[in-house]
Amino acid sequence: MFAVLAAITSALSAINSTIATFKEGKANAQDAAALLGKFGSTAQRLDDWERKKKLKRPLTPKEAMDLSIKRREIKNIDEEDKKIIIEALWDIIYSDEDADMYETNLMRRLSGLLYLDPKIVGDIKEKIRQKKT
Repeated sequence: MFAVLAAITSALSAINSTIATFKEGKANAQDAAALLGKFGSTAQRLDDWERKKKLKRPLTPKEAMDLSIKRREIKNIDEEDKKIIIEALWDIIYSDEDADMYETNLMRRLSGLLYLDPKIVGDIKEKIRQKKT
């Protein structure tokens, strides 16, 4: 269980590093794709971890505290940074001028993991979609 938390922590660190790259304007499509992969794998790890937690036993106090700390770290990421991430990912998704149901589902889940208001995410999505068409 601690290995999963360590992997999630590592992914969060990599995500923060990529956010810095986006802020500096040095990011490219490969960086954005890597970021998307990190979010996807982190989301999957959290889902797997929660599923295992429900099937086996209650969390120990230490595990509960670790999970709480990781969620707090995500919540404490600056909202503008979160918007930059979402905008970059929607830009990739709409690079072919279409978003399929799997891409939109992934973005819905990621925005939830980032604790972003769905209205904000929808506005970003619409802005990118209008720009691409």
